[in-house]
Amino acid sequence: MSHPVKMGTLLALAALLAVPAMASAQRRTAAVGRGSGIQFVSDAPLERMTGRSSSLTGELSFDPADLSNVSGTLSVPVASLRTGIDLRDEHLRGDSWLDAARNPNITLEISGVEGATRLEPNTATRLRLRGTFNLHGVARPVTINATVRWIPDSNQVRAQARFTVRLTDHNISVPAPVRLKVSNDIVVNVRLNARVGG
Repeated sequence: MSHPVKMGTLLALAALLAVPAMASAQRRTAAVGRGSGIQFVSDAPLERMTGRSSSLTGELSFDPADLSNVSGTLSVPVASLRTGIDLRDEHLRGDSWLDAARNPNITLEISGVEGATRLEPNTATRLRLRGTFNLHGVARPVTINATVRWIPDSNQVRAQARFTVRLTDHNISVPAPVRLKVSNDIVVNVRLNARVGG
């Protein structure tokens, strides 16, 4: 003879079944900060130019166990870019190049991940980031090769990333007199340190 199951027992069972699902949803927010930066390289026939900025900021949102909903924004002020020559930096910020007055920030909106589904603790994971890169007021889709390390003991995410930007894709034309000194293809390297809060 079967006995009716009490409502309290059913609720308790439902609660127990829900625990693993809730535990797996460990979405975290990480603030990009100290130790982060970008490097950009123009490798033209007559000159190789390298520039840097250590003013990279932003925020990432992710679940190490499920990368399907990764999102984030990275930003660097145009005024913070340095190439080692003050006059060249002034030209770079000018209206005929990056036009810092009208477009003060270079931004990357991260919208997804390819090639990996999760981050294992303290392990370098290679993946591709999908997003939108905004330079000179022109936004273009971009795919970025990256290596990411999730360090739970110190609540940190560290990443190295690399991609190429074509200046003409962002309505920046290289004047004829300097085409042998400035490449249309700029290689961008990103070093990211982010700390998880909360």
